[in-house]
Amino acid sequence: MTADASASTVKNAIKSYYSSAFGSNINVNRTWYDSNGTVTTEWANTTTVEYYVVLTRLISDMSVTGITVLKTGTNADIAITLPVDL
Repeated sequence: MTADASASTVKNAIKSYYSSAFGSNINVNRTWYDSNGTVTTEWANTTTVEYYVVLTRLISDMSVTGITVLKTGTNADIAITLPVDL
C-alpha cells in the first residue's frame, strides 16, 4: 500500500480482518497534515497521513485508540496506543 493510499484502499485492505475478528464492518477516513500539524488538501505539503478506522458495531473486547507508523530509513517504528494508556 502506498503512503497516499485512499481511505477506500485502506478499508479494502483491512475490512476482512475486522469482519472475521469482530463480525463488524468498518468506516475509514483519511486526513493529511502538513509539517505544522495543520490539515491540508495538498499532497505536496503532506508530512503525515492519518487513517481513522471505526467499527460499525460495538464490541466488548479491547480496542486500539491509535496506531502510528513512522518510516525510519528502510524500517518503520510502530506505536500502538491502547485506551488504558490515555
